[in-house]
Amino acid sequence: MKIEDKRQIINSIMEQEIQENDLNISSFSFGRLGYYNSYYFWNKLKANKLYNPAQILTLSALPFLNGVSRKKSKEIVVFYNDIPTPFFEDSIVRLLKTTYHELYHALDDARENDYSFDMFANTCDRFIVSHSPIDSIKYFLTSKGHDSFMFEILANNYGIKRAEEYIEKNNISINNYEKNKLQKLKQKYELQYQNYDLTKRLDMIINDYKVCLNCKDFDNKIFSLFLNDDSSVKNLNKVFIDENVLSLDTRILKSFLKSKKIKESLNNIKLSEEALLNIEKILDNNKSEEINDNNRKTI
Repeated sequence: MKIEDKRQIINSIMEQEIQENDLNISSFSFGRLGYYNSYYFWNKLKANKLYNPAQILTLSALPFLNGVSRKKSKEIVVFYNDIPTPFFEDSIVRLLKTTYHELYHALDDARENDYSFDMFANTCDRFIVSHSPIDSIKYFLTSKGHDSFMFEILANNYGIKRAEEYIEKNNISINNYEKNKLQKLKQKYELQYQNYDLTKRLDMIINDYKVCLNCKDFDNKIFSLFLNDDSSVKNLNKVFIDENVLSLDTRILKSFLKSKKIKESLNNIKLSEEALLNIEKILDNNKSEEINDNNRKTI
């Protein structure tokens, strides 16, 4: 594929998506080599007046990524190969997937007051990556770790599905290798989504809940329905008759019910009939949990 064709496909998709979704962002596409001779790179470098080594290293390393979305500066950048050798040739699937992947991050950043399962898990993971050194290292330094967080899982799924739609809509011919690769990626990303465990994230945050409350970027709206400010669990007989709780996505409720601290609290109280009935409905009439002597159910 010619370099100009790559640039045209990437730019046309970004321009269309930004316009259709009314996104207030800037978009850029660069060849991996051409990037270092671009106004973008040198302007960013000049803007770094203190010449912070970490920032310079970050700027210089960007072409080693497929793309990047930056919420703070409201921009997305997609890279393509401009190295004159067949060993570094782009595939149309990768180009499309990367472009839509980065656009998803921009769409994600523009969302407000969305407390669906996906967006709540997304918010939890972003907070964890920002405040947990171990998870931050895992996210930035390992491919497997990077793709294990919900905001990347959602972007990967969106990217590969939109890539497939683009190929079909524009009657683009791809060889069998690319077709198989596309299907394998779809299956891989869907499996990652299905296997995602929100409860592990909740346990991490709940364990350090009092510390989290002091963080400006911590969204406490849902957690505050279950926890007091001292990190103790609220009266679950009241919690599970509260319409604000019961109106949450069932998958969020199930994840909280499986969290260590909520389970311990459930095992130490006698549930009212109303609260117990609501919990049984959440857990799909005891199909996935065991019976409990005190409450007829172990959550």
